[in-house]
Amino acid sequence: MFFVEIFLGVLYANILEWVIHKYVLHGLGKKKGTLLSFHFHEHHKISRKNKGLDLDYMTWGLTKESIFLIFLLLVHVPIFFLSPTFFIVLFTYSVLYYCAHRKSHLDTKWARRWLPWHYDHHMGKNQEANWCVLFPLADYIFRSRIKYTYTECGRAIKTL
Repeated sequence: MFFVEIFLGVLYANILEWVIHKYVLHGLGKKKGTLLSFHFHEHHKISRKNKGLDLDYMTWGLTKESIFLIFLLLVHVPIFFLSPTFFIVLFTYSVLYYCAHRKSHLDTKWARRWLPWHYDHHMGKNQEANWCVLFPLADYIFRSRIKYTYTECGRAIKTL
């Protein structure tokens, strides 16, 4: 049962990441002036302008993203009493997500090599795809993974 809970926790966290990114941060967050608009109107704008770089990730302090992740974990606290393993997986996934997302926007060469799906989300022609950051399982499940190659000047070319 232990490994099943780990598998289900990872699957749940990855699909939750996909749903929140697509429907909350890009859906509801596209409306300027809303609580969640920082993601699309600040983070995407800065990342795209700077070829993936977003210096807002220089600090480890309480950022809008980390506060949102903490809120999500707090919402899931009741799960701890049903399955501590499942909750620990969610907690670990959140930490790994934040660290990988932060690193990908401070070291774009690293991002292109280790998180190309996330780099494609920001730098590809279609920013309404490639929703996963940590790994693209849900993108493959929901057929939203679009692969790109890039020219010398950084222009995206869709690949099949």
